[in-house]
Amino acid sequence: MPATPYCAHPQSLEHLIDLLDRQCIAHTPVNATDNPHASNQEVAVLVLPDDTTASLYPQLLADFPNQGFWPTLAHPQDPQNPWYPWVDGDLVEPSTHLIFSNLRDFYRTVGVDYFTRPTATNPQLLADPESLTDDEWLEEEFWNGLEFPPPTLDVTAAFFDSLSPIPHHTAAAHPPTPEEPAALLITPTHRPADVPAAVGWLGACNYDFAGHHISAVLRSWEDRFGAILTSLDSQDMTMTVPPLALTDGERTSLALEHYFFCRSLIDDTTTFGHQSAALATSDVQQWVFHWE
Repeated sequence: MPATPYCAHPQSLEHLIDLLDRQCIAHTPVNATDNPHASNQEVAVLVLPDDTTASLYPQLLADFPNQGFWPTLAHPQDPQNPWYPWVDGDLVEPSTHLIFSNLRDFYRTVGVDYFTRPTATNPQLLADPESLTDDEWLEEEFWNGLEFPPPTLDVTAAFFDSLSPIPHHTAAAHPPTPEEPAALLITPTHRPADVPAAVGWLGACNYDFAGHHISAVLRSWEDRFGAILTSLDSQDMTMTVPPLALTDGERTSLALEHYFFCRSLIDDTTTFGHQSAALATSDVQQWVFHWE
């Protein structure tokens, strides 16, 4: 399997702070707790954008296999609290120990409305749509209006088969160099995918996803597609992905996976067809996700 960034023995947060102090780089602690009455737990540091971050970013990337300090780009949010949630924000106790490997059960749950839509539970309706009840017709109209493929046995089987840890890339993505100084969320971790769980990220909590749910998916995408987490904000996430050679069926499965992971990707202005077509490129990609 092509190598993605990994550190077998990440060094401690104290070592990271010492590293920054020795380089005279100002930093702010990032604290997480699942109890507002408990003392905060420091899980990462935030380095605000200045001239030093331009050299610090590639340094941390190059040293990651040895030190285990992953730099994730952070961007200012609300003018009243620009570095939310890293400063005075909502983070919970780290949940790296809860990261799971069985994505099949996860997607059966989060995709249940698609996999149990009327034409999935009664395939004969595909040949005889006039037999749909009013409620079934409205449900099918929703999926068809967004150009989702019918959930036939072949489509469903291909989707779950696609979750097997078979790589579709020949090399991992390399995070792009920011054009301007950027803030860095620096987290001690074994791999980039674990950052949301390690910092107790709640950006997708409106969909009942905690940090360990997000990290479970990102681990799989690292392994299968070489996709690397490069930016993380209050409700947004960007992955950098190397060139992929996907068949039409593989793109269909991946587009379904993206939708179950982040439903705001496909709405009244963007169809499933558009999302699937966007994956048909031989160039480096940026997968951008936003949760309302």
